[in-house]
Amino acid sequence: MEITPSAHSALPAVAPAVESTLQTPAEQRHLIQAVKAVDAPALFGESNELTFVLDRDTRKTVVRVVNRQTGDVVMQLPPEYVLAMAKDSEAQARHREAESASGEYSEAETIKG
Repeated sequence: MEITPSAHSALPAVAPAVESTLQTPAEQRHLIQAVKAVDAPALFGESNELTFVLDRDTRKTVVRVVNRQTGDVVMQLPPEYVLAMAKDSEAQARHREAESASGEYSEAETIKG
């Protein structure tokens, strides 16, 4: 089993995702040790490995089971569509904050009296 960083971002996709709770290097080391202690071949198959990557857009930890021979992603948590929803949600929140800070309001937000 191998735990590898990824130089490229996960595919674009988003939804509300759970914030990563591994904030300190000590917590990250503990997770890596726990993963190494798992009997990977029994869980994932002889030709697969467990990898952890950080999605660049959402800053969420992504866990993948990857086929060693082909490099194909067999399974991923959270799935791409969840990452896409999280990215869209964060972008909408930033947009609303920017509008609020600038005093701009859309027609739908205007109270007519």
